[in-house]
Amino acid sequence: MASVSAVVLIGRGHPNDGGNRHFAVVSLEEGSRPSFNLEWRSPSIQRELGGLRSFTMIPTVEDTLHDCLLYVAFAVARVPEVVTAIESARGNGLAGHPIRRLEMYDDFAPRDRGLL
Repeated sequence: MASVSAVVLIGRGHPNDGGNRHFAVVSLEEGSRPSFNLEWRSPSIQRELGGLRSFTMIPTVEDTLHDCLLYVAFAVARVPEVVTAIESARGNGLAGHPIRRLEMYDDFAPRDRGLL
């Protein structure tokens, strides 16, 4: 049975009050294997990413914190160097074939995980 351990709203403050205008939601779900899940709420961002509405990463057990930082750099902040490194190590890019899921053990060799 899975449970959601954390939910983070990503966005900016609302101009009229102290609320949040979020454009993405990140959750940490735990169960038989933990996963980080990102769901874009903004249609303009979805179009910019080639129709990508959600993104999931299954982290490694020994480097979960590093994988979380990598996840934020790749999926949320879209740091160009990280996006390029992941796309080249994985062999496909967001332009033609959106990456919807990364499994750190299955998708990358131990050497590539270390370099990322």
